[in-house]
Amino acid sequence: MLMLGTIAAACAAAALAAAGFALVTSRDNSKKADALCAPPMSEREIREQLSKARIALDHEVATRLVMEQQASESLAEIHRMRTDLTFLKRQRDKSN
Repeated sequence: MLMLGTIAAACAAAALAAAGFALVTSRDNSKKADALCAPPMSEREIREQLSKARIALDHEVATRLVMEQQASESLAEIHRMRTDLTFLKRQRDKSN
């Protein structure tokens, strides 16, 4: 009797797993079909997306230039500070 209950529980679990898999697969296939059946984008929408992409690219380029300039200035400042530190260490060593 216990064996029969175990088999029934295993069958029920397998059926639930199969139903879950079918649901996920069906949802994925539905999304793919929706994408294929969607109306084509109008030329206006394409131009708007292209314009937004160009603005985003211009912004990224400008940001990158500013970041590179700041990095260059920071490296120059670090170099100056290291030079000053070396000088001060030598002065300290001379005075000791």
